[in-house]
Amino acid sequence: MRAILLSVILSLSVFVTLAPGHDEAATARALVGRWRLVEYFNDIGDGKGHLHWQKTDGKTAEILEFKSDGTFRQTMPAPNPKGPSGKYDLRQDNANNTTIRFIASTRSVSGGVNTWQSTIVKLKQDRLELGGPGIEGSGRRYQREQ
Repeated sequence: MRAILLSVILSLSVFVTLAPGHDEAATARALVGRWRLVEYFNDIGDGKGHLHWQKTDGKTAEILEFKSDGTFRQTMPAPNPKGPSGKYDLRQDNANNTTIRFIASTRSVSGGVNTWQSTIVKLKQDRLELGGPGIEGSGRRYQREQ
C-alpha cells in the first residue's frame, strides 16, 4: 500500500512539475500599462528595516511603465525624476514563479550592464505586487493608473 501511495505521489509531482504553469503571454499582456507605487517595505538583512508595509503619499511616488514592445520606464520622485529605462523580459522558475528581469539602457557605476530582477508576487487587473531578490526582505505594491 505504501509503494502504491508513493508511486501516486511521485507521479503527481512529476505531472505538476511538467504541467504548464502561468500563461507567460497573458502575464505579459496584464503587465502592460502604468503602475504607481502605493506601498513598500524593505530590510537590509539585519531585521531593523521597515518590516511592515509603508504607504507612499501617492503624488510623488514612482511610476513604473511596461510597454507591449518589451520596454519599461521608471519615473522616480524629485529631486531625481528620471529613473531607469530599457528592456524587460519575463522568466518562470521551476516553482512557476514569474520573475521580471530589467535590463536598463544606462550602464552601472562599474560600466557593466545594469540589470536587476523582481518576482511577481501578485498581479491583478489593477494591482501589482513585486518582491525583491535575495535574503533581504523587500516588496513594492503598485496601483494601475487609468
